[in-house]
Amino acid sequence: MESKTEIDLAKCSRCGKCIDVCGSKIIGMEEAGPRVMHAESCIECGKCVAVCPADAIHMKDIDNAGFHELEAHGITLEQFYNLACQRRSVRHYQPDAVRREDVERMMRVVQQAPTGGNFQELEYTVISDPVVLDGIRALLLDKFLFLGKLTPLLRLVQSKENVQKAKFTAKNIARIHAEGGDHLLRNAPTMVIIHSGEKRPLCDTDAAIAGTYLNLAAELIGVGVQWLGYYMVLARVFKQLRKRAGIPPDHRVLAALLMGYKQFDYPRACARKPLKIHYISG
Repeated sequence: MESKTEIDLAKCSRCGKCIDVCGSKIIGMEEAGPRVMHAESCIECGKCVAVCPADAIHMKDIDNAGFHELEAHGITLEQFYNLACQRRSVRHYQPDAVRREDVERMMRVVQQAPTGGNFQELEYTVISDPVVLDGIRALLLDKFLFLGKLTPLLRLVQSKENVQKAKFTAKNIARIHAEGGDHLLRNAPTMVIIHSGEKRPLCDTDAAIAGTYLNLAAELIGVGVQWLGYYMVLARVFKQLRKRAGIPPDHRVLAALLMGYKQFDYPRACARKPLKIHYISG
């Protein structure tokens, strides 16, 4: 198999860093310098390119402009902790949709999120069309009312407590919408759906990581985010919800997030329960 990685031996300093960082151990050192020995095992992670001090390695199928020079860490751990404290589920938004340029700024960050095996298999559908959002909201409400009627059957497979929770949730959502509220999409002007045609088990984890990157990036530009578990769960069952959002029929919904410019700022952090940390030391 032809290698996807090119090594310019005229530039190479023979430092061996590319060999050390290769997770698939496909690069070996010969007398002339490093060479890709097992091209078929390359996952195109690009670590060899990123670590090379001589800029002697290039990927054939990747835009090498993405391997740009990095600045030193611009934030401290304390500053990152403050950002994490500022992040919260936001349920009140300004009416305007998130601007395309702001979406692209956030997605530039999301692009750096890791994926299992470096598959980078995730796709993103960004919806700001009010008509489409209204359609999704109506379908979600319809499915909730339908499931509310099935709660007696849930007793066959669920505990009494879980059945009561499901019944209460469906009833509460119906009440809020009957009163003119929106407990489903929270009147969010923009929605992001993460989906993929891949069936790998790690897709769900990849989407959770990408969604977290998006959530933190949004906080930095005044965009509030709420994860929409209702849509994620129901869209896996009812294909109408996927079709209404323009999701390809062979794709699985992995995550859904509501977003919009925040209506309120929070001057204080929210208290959290103590962490349960278990240390295993030698």
